[in-house]
Amino acid sequence: PGVPPEGAGPRVAAESSTGTWTTVWTDGLTS
Repeated sequence: PGVPPEGAGPRVAAESSTGTWTTVWTDGLTS
């Protein structure tokens, strides 16, 4: 809810799986 599709996938996966670093580098790629 309120999360863009392109950010939702990687972000949710990162938070449920590994943690913050995944979100950080994925954010760099998608942004």
